[in-house]
Amino acid sequence: MSGKEKKKNNLIKSTVALLEAQVRKLEAQKQAYTEKGKEAKLKGLTDQYSIALSGLRMTAAQLKRVYAVKLNFELAIKTRDMLKISSEFLQGLKSLSEEMYKLTCESPFEDVENVFGEAAKNADILFKKTEIYVDEFQTELLSRKDD
Repeated sequence: MSGKEKKKNNLIKSTVALLEAQVRKLEAQKQAYTEKGKEAKLKGLTDQYSIALSGLRMTAAQLKRVYAVKLNFELAIKTRDMLKISSEFLQGLKSLSEEMYKLTCESPFEDVENVFGEAAKNADILFKKTEIYVDEFQTELLSRKDD
């Protein structure tokens, strides 16, 4: 694994860790609102119960958004990894078909080589686009962290 790939993997891990930390904070906040709401309800404090309930609803909505962002990010990473594997596999098939063509000098292998070459090129394009999406996603998330 190259230094660039290690750096990307570390950045991915830190992004996931950042999202998980946000989930933990929101879960603790949710628990606090729940406890305060129960306490207010037991003591007959209607206004404070309403405030706690409102806070709980806001926290639940934020938690849902963070879970969605985390899941989208993890799916993008898995898709990127799958596309990389597919691209490498198709490049191998293209090389194999090139060798078969050289050995046989028959046109069916030339057609196969062209198909594999086009598929490998398309998989590589998708992989690069997914890499760009992941990079932009991380940049956006990390810029929001600093706010």
